[in-house]
Amino acid sequence: MRILEIILLITITVLPFYISTKKFPSNKKVLLSIIGALLVLHFLIEGYRWQMIPAYLTILILAWCISKEYSFFKGGWFRKAISGLALIILLFLGWILPYLLPVFDLPETTGKYKVGAQDIHLITNQDEPITLEKGDKRELMIKAWYPAKINNEEKEGFLNQAERIGFAVKYGLPTSIFNYLDHVNTNTFVNPAVEDGKFPVLIFSHGQYSNATGYYSILEEIVSHGYIVLNINHTYESVGSLFPNGEIKLFDKAWDKKNINEEMAQMAWNLKQNYKKATTFEEKLKVSENAIRNYVAAEITLRWSNDISSVIDEINNWNKTSFLANHMDTSKIGAFGHSQGGAAAGQASS
Repeated sequence: MRILEIILLITITVLPFYISTKKFPSNKKVLLSIIGALLVLHFLIEGYRWQMIPAYLTILILAWCISKEYSFFKGGWFRKAISGLALIILLFLGWILPYLLPVFDLPETTGKYKVGAQDIHLITNQDEPITLEKGDKRELMIKAWYPAKINNEEKEGFLNQAERIGFAVKYGLPTSIFNYLDHVNTNTFVNPAVEDGKFPVLIFSHGQYSNATGYYSILEEIVSHGYIVLNINHTYESVGSLFPNGEIKLFDKAWDKKNINEEMAQMAWNLKQNYKKATTFEEKLKVSENAIRNYVAAEITLRWSNDISSVIDEINNWNKTSFLANHMDTSKIGAFGHSQGGAAAGQASS
């Protein structure tokens, strides 16, 4: 949580007990001024976010009590019990929501270069197997991170709209729940010029049902040490892809359900049991090879490996005609990834 949020929460925790004494009527204008100033500073410096609504509501109730010289815990035991219960609920929500969904800062990079990023829209010559439209070609959004020259460019926000919506859909949450991420500071600048020089190129592949830019800290750190990272968003298999025309393509749950079916579940169970029964390295290797070749993840690995190959095929063109022109050291190209993306990077590198 941010400093003014913490001060605000401490204030609403202590204030109900303070105004239940006989001290507050004589200095209520001072108390109201302090509360007002605290709220104004919070909104101006840190900004409103919905996780603080219980705290805002509590502070308004307390301000009303102060202005009316009304003791929060006034009345008989039943009324006091109701007031106490309401306070406990509001304070619990007030503290827990900002804690569970905090505004955070990404760690500062340690390399000598500043970090910039721009999006690249790639239409491949591969058929798109996930959609049913005939002739539909696989399209990829690639985020290029690179050492940058900074000249008054602004830093980008954390996660774009497609990624936020995709995460909300994934976990069954309201689509606006991640709007507070507007307050998160990244180390990446929007569309600056590339720093002088040529840099090794790394291609990154994310995990299944994850997203391309969910690895901010790692990728920013790598780029700050003098690398260009081409971060692939695997369409329909990440949480969401945002295309230049504003179209959003989310994770295709129907495709996923169709392919990760009962047959695949039974295969996974059998492979697990066979691996447990294997007593020699050769027997375990045979089970592992069976899994690699026949489980549904093998198909995903091949498709994502082809995505990586499509990006590699374009690097020479981008090194001539794009904003990365003459900055990519095409003699030094590597691939890495996380989880399913790691398997795809290994496949593409073999």
